[in-house]
Amino acid sequence: MEYFPIFMMDCRLFRKYDPVFVSEPTFNESACPMTKSIVLIVLMIVPVTGWAQNRGVNNGTLSVERKVWSNTYNSMIQVSMLPTEFLTEVVKDIKPGKALDVACGQGRNSIFLASRGWNVTGFDIDAEALDSAQAKARRMGVEITTTQKSKKTFKYGVEQWDLIALIYADVICGGCIAYDRAFIRQLRESLKPGGIVVYEFFHRDALKNPPWGCDDDDMKDAFLKVGGFEILTYEEKDGYAEWDKRKRQKPSKLVFMVARKL
Repeated sequence: MEYFPIFMMDCRLFRKYDPVFVSEPTFNESACPMTKSIVLIVLMIVPVTGWAQNRGVNNGTLSVERKVWSNTYNSMIQVSMLPTEFLTEVVKDIKPGKALDVACGQGRNSIFLASRGWNVTGFDIDAEALDSAQAKARRMGVEITTTQKSKKTFKYGVEQWDLIALIYADVICGGCIAYDRAFIRQLRESLKPGGIVVYEFFHRDALKNPPWGCDDDDMKDAFLKVGGFEILTYEEKDGYAEWDKRKRQKPSKLVFMVARKL
């Protein structure tokens, strides 16, 4: 989910995919101590608030979560953020349509999709992140629609979307989207026939504290058990995570999936 701190993006991972988005990343070294403190707070708070958001309770706690992520984004204002490699590969041969970017954060994937002709809507709980997304979209000369909503308050609609991006979005479901069957059913209802879900997140083996991520085959099995989907792509493999500097120093086990609504 884009509620994750993204420290530094290595443009070498993406240069061959989209030179428009590639710029040498910079990092505000003076923000490092602050960032580390914020991340510690996030690791303590998000598992609880993810539970609360999933059930629509404790608005005061959600306000704390919004503040935490606002502080996180502010501490990393100079970080270059590029679109997700997996997403760029999936959509390169797909006719653009309407796309939803769940927990879009500062909009790196929303802006990329819009630059490729997609009509993009993104939602996130953090207003400052959305303001940043809109500012970047204007600089890129593209239009995106953003709205400050949670998973519970966003109106997904019925047969609205050709593509739904779930890129590091699992925290909104308590750490693994596969365990929230009601949300998967909601995604299915909101997709047009033939529409796709594009998913990327950590495998449980990669994250021990907090215990985020899904176990072997969880995402694939969940979508098949909910029904109405076919799995076009499913991989659990080592790769370089995008948001955590420590995780990029060595490969982590990640989960990649594309599911199409029948």
